[in-house]
Amino acid sequence: MTAALLTACLAGMVTGCAADPKQEDPVQSDQGKQQAEQALATVFGIEGSTWSSASREQEPAHAECTIDGDPHAGRQYHWNAAGSAPADPERWIETVVQTLRGQDRTVSVRSADVGKYGTLHQATADDDGQPLVVVTANSRTTTVTVESVCVAAPDAEAD
Repeated sequence: MTAALLTACLAGMVTGCAADPKQEDPVQSDQGKQQAEQALATVFGIEGSTWSSASREQEPAHAECTIDGDPHAGRQYHWNAAGSAPADPERWIETVVQTLRGQDRTVSVRSADVGKYGTLHQATADDDGQPLVVVTANSRTTTVTVESVCVAAPDAEAD
């Protein structure tokens, strides 16, 4: 439990919770959500960590975000999931990095000593117009956080 909390906190420091208020050309809600779901499926498909069916089938949380100066016009979708610890967390994160870079994503990598929980390895893909993907792994757990780009809220699309 504590390891999952630590990894979630580290991912939260990287992702933040607010969308880019300068979002110019919002994508449609379905398209942005689908891009993020595809990013999540990519991580779930990397061998070496097991994800529960509950993690794989969860509905995203969502929050309002700003589009064209209107703080209620957009929606950003968020997923967080925890999986089993890979046999070699550093090598598994390297595979995540290779996979994401193979999809033309810009990926940064960092590691942090989290005391008795060992070294936490993290890969972050953060490109304009693409979902944010943050993946962490250590000897106890694997986590993934995916945030869609700010998309037009369903009510705003009907206008």
